[in-house]
Amino acid sequence: MQIKSVDVLTLKNWLDNNEAIIIDVREIEEYKYDRIKNAINIPLAQLVDNIDIIKSYSNQKIVMQCRVGVRSMTACNILDANGFKRDLYNLEGGINAWRNSGF
Repeated sequence: MQIKSVDVLTLKNWLDNNEAIIIDVREIEEYKYDRIKNAINIPLAQLVDNIDIIKSYSNQKIVMQCRVGVRSMTACNILDANGFKRDLYNLEGGINAWRNSGF
């Protein structure tokens, strides 16, 4: 598997065209406070137990997201270590970059 980064503008385009899903790996309290529309919350500590949910989105790009991009990169590495075979994308700058771009 290859882990790639994606910028906010590219992700916005993918979402507008239903080409990607976002997995938000922040804690539930963070997710409840602020989130990207339609993002699926799977906290980092619960990721391994929920790999099948992520695998079920086989026809879309998978974008991992957190606050600034650190936990989401960790999530990509965890999925890789657990045999996830699809390309994953890490949102550069996380939700902070998303909000700073005006979305």
